[in-house]
Amino acid sequence: MEADPMAGQIAYTSVAIGALTWACLDMFRYRTGIVWEAYEDQAEVIYTTVDYFKWAHYIGGYGNIALWSVAAITQLMSNFGIATDINLMVWIYGVFMGGAVLNGLISSVNFFAMNSAYTY
Repeated sequence: MEADPMAGQIAYTSVAIGALTWACLDMFRYRTGIVWEAYEDQAEVIYTTVDYFKWAHYIGGYGNIALWSVAAITQLMSNFGIATDINLMVWIYGVFMGGAVLNGLISSVNFFAMNSAYTY
């Protein structure tokens, strides 16, 4: 029994579209409204200069949207045999390496947020 290469293509496509959907919902649906405004009101009390939690959210949200939209587009193109080498580079350098750098940046900004909230 041979492995079906199309199953891998569908799996990677599902991962890319699912992660893009999650990033968009987190940015534009779940972090809006009354709850988010109440958080921002509390954050103004704690932070006098920079709201690091908000910046971590923006960096992570827009960074993930950019990262996963490129991965989803190239993966969809690769399903039809277009730009398969570029898709491989996007997944290796963009998703795996770039995602690690993005998560490190988000973690650093969240550390500054926790540190500044703790000193308050």
